[in-house]
Amino acid sequence: MIRRWLRRQVVDAFRMLAAMGLALVVTGCGGRASSGVVTRDSAGVVIVDNQAPEDGAGVRFRIDSAPAVDIGGGDPHAEFPQGVTVVRLRGGQIVVAVRKELRWFDARGGWIRTVGRDGSGPGEFRQIDLIAPVGDSLLVYDFGLRRISAFDSAGRYGRGQTLADPDTLGETFPVGVLSDSRLLLATYHTPPPVNGLRRDPVTLRIATAAGQVTATLGSFPYVEQLVESGRDGVSMGRALFGKIAYWATLDTMVLVATNERFSFDWYRPDGTAERSVRRAWVPVPVTAADVTRQVEEWLGQFPAGMEERKRSYAARWMSSPRPEAKPPYGRVLVSAAGEVWAEEYGEPGRRSRPATYSVFDRSGRWVAQVAMPAGAEPAVIGTRDIVAIWLDADDVAHIRVYPLQRMEH
Repeated sequence: MIRRWLRRQVVDAFRMLAAMGLALVVTGCGGRASSGVVTRDSAGVVIVDNQAPEDGAGVRFRIDSAPAVDIGGGDPHAEFPQGVTVVRLRGGQIVVAVRKELRWFDARGGWIRTVGRDGSGPGEFRQIDLIAPVGDSLLVYDFGLRRISAFDSAGRYGRGQTLADPDTLGETFPVGVLSDSRLLLATYHTPPPVNGLRRDPVTLRIATAAGQVTATLGSFPYVEQLVESGRDGVSMGRALFGKIAYWATLDTMVLVATNERFSFDWYRPDGTAERSVRRAWVPVPVTAADVTRQVEEWLGQFPAGMEERKRSYAARWMSSPRPEAKPPYGRVLVSAAGEVWAEEYGEPGRRSRPATYSVFDRSGRWVAQVAMPAGAEPAVIGTRDIVAIWLDADDVAHIRVYPLQRMEH
């Protein structure tokens, strides 16, 4: 269950948020204010409070609706199931993790090579749970083998390192890689057998490639889910409108977005907090109509011939406990320029309309609202383009590259 939630972390959102406050902020004691933003210091941590995007009615980013590159269809190497993971290396190659293999494509979308197969030997995988570029190399984590594998830019296997579990408190797995090849580890603590809607914590730590912990960031709420205990043990299931935490790395910094409110925090590699960025947000209640639409959308993901199971799940979801309000935001990504892109909450019906992102610069200022092309789920936000996963009408996944213009202000 934990592995499934980890994989869904990059695909399980497309949110639309409620109305944003547009009032100017009055400078508080010790703070610096501009149009819609206040920056202040709190015990050595910089607090950035935003009320409105700086660009106002202007355009800071423009994303072409037509992709410059479309990988998918025709070539068997470019046939992808849903749930793939995509990264781009420094040289421009696009790498797609598909089940137990890695597919390399050039910057124009041409297939170069496929690496990996089922197995436990060097360059083989039981399952691929994380891929991350580090310089010209690619690091791959296999949860089944608890192994980090390194490949060069040509796809050649370099080395493997088994990850040692730093403790026995729960399941530990990498969720990010720093630029110095250290790992961001998450330890999920097995919940006690208490039924109901729960959001149990995860501990985030920095560690070497072997799993030796060098710093602890702290304990953070992870995923909101339904916990049920019985004779067969404890089961954890999907919760309607449940919150989920997001994290990312930039150089040796770590971003943690717990989704408790519209905010995120930056941590130094020694585990200390550096900056907390906040955005105006009005909680949106979950209505009965929201529940019905969401359940119908989830049921639509079932394959044909599973009507009895669909009825069972529908009854369970409709009667299950749920949060009173929708999450503040959906997915959170960090761009190559160091910006934070936070998706407006907009589920269900996310494929029928473009997803909107609030963009914050490296100082934490809310600089713009950006609409993605309809159905495009960004995976890599570069300085001049965006690599995204896009599903066609038949739910076939494509990897697309959309040109991105950064307008002068």
